[in-house]
Amino acid sequence: MIPVQLASEPDDFDAKVRKPGQQWLAGKGIPPASVPPKFKWNDLWSKCSDQLHERYSGICAFSGFYIERVTGARTVEHFQPKKHYPDLAYEWSNYRLVCSLLNGSKGDHSDVLDPCTLPANSFTIDFVTGKVAAHAAAVNLGTQIEATIRRLKLNREECCKTRIEYLNLVKDGHISADFLQKRSPFVWYEAHRQGLL
Repeated sequence: MIPVQLASEPDDFDAKVRKPGQQWLAGKGIPPASVPPKFKWNDLWSKCSDQLHERYSGICAFSGFYIERVTGARTVEHFQPKKHYPDLAYEWSNYRLVCSLLNGSKGDHSDVLDPCTLPANSFTIDFVTGKVAAHAAAVNLGTQIEATIRRLKLNREECCKTRIEYLNLVKDGHISADFLQKRSPFVWYEAHRQGLL
């Protein structure tokens, strides 16, 4: 995971998502911090999923991998869970572009670091195993980084193999370092930092 710059809100977001969402919530009589069990949401946020993909260059905020439009499963992740923060359910600033695999791991939990407030050099990659860990420079975030890795299952086999595969594709000359930067900026950054490219 690397820092992500919060993307600017689309011009039509207020009319397309925020206002209808707030009106819908008000019509349901939902208080600002209380959602009944098994509440059925109006997924108006899906109307901005294409814009979210475009504004974040298709990169999953948690894995750092490009989410393919055809084969990938992009989701609108509510960083502050809508179950606990219904007032943020229709707010662009609370949305992160995340692949469905990692979004499913986060769920309604709040123990994951926010990529939009993450300091540089918080996570590192071991390119022998493909596993991520806390960077030595992130001593003050060690516990939170470990909780984030555990919660999102960032060291699951698929993620580890993909990190190694991306680096090997560059080393073997199949893709350029520039292409790697566009498809997996976390792998690109760590490979450069470690002097592997």
